[in-house]
Amino acid sequence: MMEKIVELLRKAVVSDTASNSTVRQVQYHPLDFGRWWPRLHPGVWAFAALVFVGSLVLLRDGGRDWRNVMAPAARAWWPAPWENAIPYPPYLGIILSPLGGLPSREATAINNAAAVLIVALVIRRFGGPWWGAAIVFLTPSGIWHFTNGQTDWLALAGLLWFNGLDLVLFTLKPQVALWVAVSRLRRTGSAWWRYLAPTCFIAIASLIIWPLWPVHVARLGQAVIDDPYNASLWPWSLPLGAFLVWKAWQTGDDRYGLAASPLLFPYVNWPSYIGLQALLVSCWPRLTLAAWAVMWVGGTLLFVLGS
Repeated sequence: MMEKIVELLRKAVVSDTASNSTVRQVQYHPLDFGRWWPRLHPGVWAFAALVFVGSLVLLRDGGRDWRNVMAPAARAWWPAPWENAIPYPPYLGIILSPLGGLPSREATAINNAAAVLIVALVIRRFGGPWWGAAIVFLTPSGIWHFTNGQTDWLALAGLLWFNGLDLVLFTLKPQVALWVAVSRLRRTGSAWWRYLAPTCFIAIASLIIWPLWPVHVARLGQAVIDDPYNASLWPWSLPLGAFLVWKAWQTGDDRYGLAASPLLFPYVNWPSYIGLQALLVSCWPRLTLAAWAVMWVGGTLLFVLGS
């Protein structure tokens, strides 16, 4: 009997995805997008559609952060996006410009639906289950992502291809996936300079358009570190984060860099953990599903008993 219980626990904790160090690792193709998207289950499209409609119905004024921060920066990316309290590279405003031209309600709905699709694609890229995106977003951090219209999914989109422009997306919100660049630099080998070239070009161009923008963003970033919404584990997470970066270099596995990213920055808002959550549900789907169920059942019982 005990042997059967141990075997069931082993199967629940360990999956082929977690033990396979080469699962779904994209290969370097300079400035080539190719067919980077896995096929998505109809359930993912249904969930994305539900999120889109739900955002339109429930968020009539749009997500709070989108309405107050992201949208103004997207509509006025010149001359200084950081003046709208957006502590990220100014070219994020350019990327968001198409959504910035829409009313906040519709833009938030599109943004949230896109977040579902990108996270689902990342989970499938890592060999995870098709229902993983629902587990990621039906959590406090995922719901926060929706209600605020956050854009962390843009950084995760860089995981879907490996062409030099992925690094540009990683820099948009470095606390989400920046350290994935370590494993990718390892895999590029002698072509590392070609991999870095697009980002270096964009960085130089941005300094010409917005002189000294890193200084302005750093000042704003310092101010938000004391924000009550800061969920960073800094500095206690530094040893584990450094170890994961070392493993990313040793193995060339993107998953280690993704896990390290939110551990190595002093400011991490709750939605920035969706990359780590997507990784967990990809590597250990059964265990993550069990923890998710315990969280919601336990939270519901505490709420009922407390009231």
